[in-house]
Amino acid sequence: MFAPRAVCVCCLSLFGTDEGFICSSCREKLRPLYLPGKSETEICLECGEVVDAGACPGCGRRSPPTLRAFSAYEYEGIIRELVHCFKFGGVYALSEWMAGEMLQALAAPGKGNFTRIVPVPMYPLRKLARGYNQAEKLAGELSKRLGIQKSDLLKRIRNTKSQVTLATAERRKNLKNAFRAVSRADGERILLVDDVRTTGSTVSECARTLLAAGCENVTVLTFANAKVKEKAPFNEQSDAGNRT
Repeated sequence: MFAPRAVCVCCLSLFGTDEGFICSSCREKLRPLYLPGKSETEICLECGEVVDAGACPGCGRRSPPTLRAFSAYEYEGIIRELVHCFKFGGVYALSEWMAGEMLQALAAPGKGNFTRIVPVPMYPLRKLARGYNQAEKLAGELSKRLGIQKSDLLKRIRNTKSQVTLATAERRKNLKNAFRAVSRADGERILLVDDVRTTGSTVSECARTLLAAGCENVTVLTFANAKVKEKAPFNEQSDAGNRT
């Protein structure tokens, strides 16, 4: 008898899903950013936009303070489907494969340099409604693989509206005082984790909060990065206020 196989979460195929819930046909279509060496970007600490040629296109600052940000994939096509299954469909086991891809994106420059792994927090009522925070699941997998403590150092203390339709200045105002550090973190080197980086403003605000608490530095790691800062589709609107 043949052993039963899981259905591919992307195309619903019954074949070739022994690893990561993805069939061989869908797997061949994946284009990881880490293969061509494009997984790392510099994002503005003030607004989260990708910094190009020393200037920030979001807030207009010249030579702004930046964060190193790593992503395994662009948020499109099959990757978008995988994130939806993980985030909205309750396919929790995807976190194992996703964490492995995130480590590929992080690669040698980051491994071993962190003292804590911190997930981007979700507002308590949102977390209660969903039942889990996807960033916490990814952070837990990364913690096991790297042997670094996962820490709930950040708390989200204010709910916010969707970031994706707001201008840069409005994003900063929307997120002001939305997070707090639960304790001092002097000298800590933080790996800040989430599933998708969209506008970048949320991870920037989280990083500023951590640095104000005494952290030495913060590095951002996400499974995917939205290359085009588009308006969230309807089925994501309920979660858009927590997107990074």
